[in-house]
Amino acid sequence: MFFFRDLSFNNLKCSRYTETCNAAFVLRFLGNNKLNGILPAEKSQFLLNIDVSYNNLSGSLPSWIGDKSLQLNLVANNFTLESSNSSALSHGMNCLQRNFPCYRGSPICKYNCILSYYSSFAVNCGGREIKSYNDIVYERDNETLGPAKYYVTDKNSWGVSNVGVFSGSKSPMYNSSSTSRITNTQDIELFQTARISASSLRYYGLGLENGNYTVTLKFAEIADFDTTGWKSYGRRVFDIYVQGNRVEKDFDIKRVANGVLRTAVQRQYTAQVSENYLDIHLFWAGKGTCCIPNDGTYGPSISAISATPDFEPTVRPPSLKTQKNKTGLIVGMVVGVGVVFLSVLAVFFIVRRRKRPQSDDDDGNLKDLST
Repeated sequence: MFFFRDLSFNNLKCSRYTETCNAAFVLRFLGNNKLNGILPAEKSQFLLNIDVSYNNLSGSLPSWIGDKSLQLNLVANNFTLESSNSSALSHGMNCLQRNFPCYRGSPICKYNCILSYYSSFAVNCGGREIKSYNDIVYERDNETLGPAKYYVTDKNSWGVSNVGVFSGSKSPMYNSSSTSRITNTQDIELFQTARISASSLRYYGLGLENGNYTVTLKFAEIADFDTTGWKSYGRRVFDIYVQGNRVEKDFDIKRVANGVLRTAVQRQYTAQVSENYLDIHLFWAGKGTCCIPNDGTYGPSISAISATPDFEPTVRPPSLKTQKNKTGLIVGMVVGVGVVFLSVLAVFFIVRRRKRPQSDDDDGNLKDLST
């Protein structure tokens, strides 16, 4: 049995599922290869995590993808997702197929809908939604990920894909957190959570307006790599790719922070978006340590991501347009009601003033006559 073998990031080729190719499919991870053809009609009942992302697979999906205990990563292939079986997939897989088709090009809107692009996005990796000190809203990224899983937001503005199993860890977690104070930042909470991966972690900006963007990646090493003793020998090393280009080799958060743990650091890169999507890839290339301070303490770790345009955006996402229209309507109604109320109040006081007696003495004389 080879259920736990990882054959990802190789040059495996298969034009159709011969016996050899089917044998390969009892393995867990076949991502980032050159596989063609369709998924097999059957799979081993023991396989609960399957990654075939970044291949050239196509066709309809088999019935076994409906297995609720199965984690299946199909990102960046050419599957036909109109079949009835595709409803078993998590939301957004259509946006994560090859060429990332959501909002791509110049979409033609039908049936009175609104289609547009986004011009930025920000993610609090592994944590809840947070508004930073400079008013950037970092969206939540606390969905449960696993060895072969993806997540796309409801509005299809960004997504994340994770692949890999932490060796030696019986209960692997794909995010981490710390209550310690983080130095070198005004956004302490933003750095107290992180998304981690055993192998390959990708974030996607979807439906972005084309142009140059500033991509900001934020990091803080919150693992227990003590600065003294044997734990200090632990090293987390990974590569960073933006739009398919390696921008950092052997990136080590602790080293960049001058050996100081729980210190915020960041990297900024300029990326060109030409096909309405942005790809940020953190990849463990097998370097660093694996088991210090604990089993499975290795692989990419990131606290937050943001992408902002280096140009003046010409479009607004549908949600912002709708919100702007509703806000304008509400403001107009409030102003209108306020003007009417003030007008009625002014008339009331004018009429009352005209009817009021000339002096307090006159008011007293009237009281005497009444008695």
